Amino acid sequence: MALVASEEHEYFKAVGKRAIADLWKYHNHPENFQSSKFSEGEIKVYTMKSDNPDCPEDIAKASISLEGTTLNHALALVLPWMPYRTQWDDLLARVKVLDEISPTMKIVHHVTKKKTPLSARDSVDVVSIDARKSTSTVILAARSVEKADVPELKDHVRTFQHLGGFVIQDCGEGKIDFELYFHGDLKVEHNWKNVWRYSKGVLLKNLAPALLNKNVSTAHCNSEEDPRTALLTQSLADVQMPVGNDSEDLVQPLNEDLTDGNDWEKRSLPPRLGIGSRIRLFLLMSILTSIANFPSAFTHTSINTAVHEVNEYLNRSYAQREIILENHHISIIRSTINCVWYLGQVGGALASPFICDKYGRKVAFILSSSFVTLGALLQFLAVFSSFPEIFFIGRVLAAVSSPLMDAALIVYLQECAPDRVRGSMSSLFSTGYAVTCLLGMALGQDALLGKSMKLLLFVPLITGFLSTLYLLTIPDTPKYLAIKKNNEKAAKRSIAYFLGNSVDHRIEKELLEEEITDNDLKKGNISALWSCGALGRSLLLSLAALVFTLPFFPILQSSTYIFSSIGIEKEISQTSSTVLMILFTIACFISTSIIDRFPRRSFLLTCGAISMFLLLFFPISDLFFTSRYPIIFFAGIYIFIYGVGVGGVAWTVGPELVPINYRSALFCVCYALHSSLVVCTNFIVIPLFDWLGLMAIPLLYIPILGVAWILLFFKLPETNVYHGK
Repeated sequence: MALVASEEHEYFKAVGKRAIADLWKYHNHPENFQSSKFSEGEIKVYTMKSDNPDCPEDIAKASISLEGTTLNHALALVLPWMPYRTQWDDLLARVKVLDEISPTMKIVHHVTKKKTPLSARDSVDVVSIDARKSTSTVILAARSVEKADVPELKDHVRTFQHLGGFVIQDCGEGKIDFELYFHGDLKVEHNWKNVWRYSKGVLLKNLAPALLNKNVSTAHCNSEEDPRTALLTQSLADVQMPVGNDSEDLVQPLNEDLTDGNDWEKRSLPPRLGIGSRIRLFLLMSILTSIANFPSAFTHTSINTAVHEVNEYLNRSYAQREIILENHHISIIRSTINCVWYLGQVGGALASPFICDKYGRKVAFILSSSFVTLGALLQFLAVFSSFPEIFFIGRVLAAVSSPLMDAALIVYLQECAPDRVRGSMSSLFSTGYAVTCLLGMALGQDALLGKSMKLLLFVPLITGFLSTLYLLTIPDTPKYLAIKKNNEKAAKRSIAYFLGNSVDHRIEKELLEEEITDNDLKKGNISALWSCGALGRSLLLSLAALVFTLPFFPILQSSTYIFSSIGIEKEISQTSSTVLMILFTIACFISTSIIDRFPRRSFLLTCGAISMFLLLFFPISDLFFTSRYPIIFFAGIYIFIYGVGVGGVAWTVGPELVPINYRSALFCVCYALHSSLVVCTNFIVIPLFDWLGLMAIPLLYIPILGVAWILLFFKLPETNVYHGK
């Protein structure tokens, strides 16, 4: 077989050597791996946090000890160019050796079968064999590379294996220790990462009987008779290898190979996004996040701290029309003002996917921003009249448009960001909401704009107008332009706008390509969520997770009123509400940094239970403390726990429970149903508070949260095994 060209030869050689060094390192440091729940019998499964920022997925390891076999027999079964690998590995469709760098290092094209939930996949890997005489150990290491003359197969997903392979140690007397390692990005959705980790144990479970029972030709265990098995009989005798027990003796000499101008990391790993492009993308996405979150967050929080001015406006308006309102009437009207936003969101959420997909993300963003601004104008003009009904109409108009703006923002965050930074960009959604909530709380204080409803309501009007003008200048997303509009030139201009002109061609290709999904899956639609049992259960669990967010909204909208009603001074009530939003903002930033380090299920159930427990302290603080201020302390702890472990997690659980085709539909249905629940509970909570005091909060919410917690405890699967985008 002809050797590869000189330049590629050196590049692939460096990749292979580094893969060998890394695998030795993992093998020689078993203490870094943690035991996994997927171990079964003699097969032990372990995981380790990634030590490579370019591949943050956990490293998986499976091991077994076997008697009655030999090292050469095992090696013959796992070598990809031998005839046995596809006989016992039912996931592997075929293997083709593309090039030979040396008898112990080859370029191999692996093709795997489609096996639900995994689609058919392929990868091009440098596969290397190495040995250590001191420990009678042989390893087979593989690392993916790009090879221009091997295009991605049709209907297959090209995956990247940062490191994979086997470690086989001859323990003597017909006994071997066998280890399997994998570290890479298989483009498996979060809800299937559990399945993939479990499959490592299954792969070894399939191999174990073959190691004991599979007949291997004598020729395949003798390098003199079959050159494909070079190193099978020589591996422990003839190969010139370092003798040390650690990998450092092998790693150090590789430094020369890795700095000889080949730049192998740049070529073999997924493309990096330059720092300038990262900053540009972050700033532009932050602007879009602020535009989308400002109307909703500012509207809720500003009328929270300015609650007394709202009450005066309502009394004055109806008095001018000779309608006298009692306190309970004001409570009902104020509850209606709070709830009408979420009521309007129900219809807007159901219509959002249609508009966003049919007319484009930019059109959806501009349309929603325009209607939100028109709604802000009506609310502003209502203050000059004696008709609060105009205020309601403006609020409903803005509310109906708000979900469309949220949907457009989410799509922009997803489709303008390369895979490497998509997670951090998506997290801007919740963080942006927290920041704009804080701004609304601050401006609603008397010391700033809280004493003037006219000035307070003028702020979203001017920001909405400027936002709409800005949205007219931005392009649509690259994926929409390339795939829906079939306009690659415009798509490339969009990439240049969001990432700058100096973008790696691989990132450009990534942003222009359509994501590959299984062809036999029908296009996701809302009706399927009701007709398909599995999707229906996912919808129910998603809604149960969102139930934990319900107690947050009365605090978001009415904390100043609640604090004032129990005897806390007005200024302290307003300041306390602002401090709560500061805590919420800090908690959201913390959540963004740690959310992927813990299992979703455990994180949500733990924080959900703590939040329920804290709600009990609201009336307890009123009953057992002479001072009214402890309620502020308990509310602060609740807000912090909510921001860290409930708010962000609850919204991620639903989409992770269903295939990608149904995520948009599930999100919008959950958005609508959640808004309906907020309407019902928010409308009740203030009148109930006026009647029962702080006891109303746990009395209303804890039974609902308790049922949801029990359902999630028994039925919710883990949706995130990656603790590490």
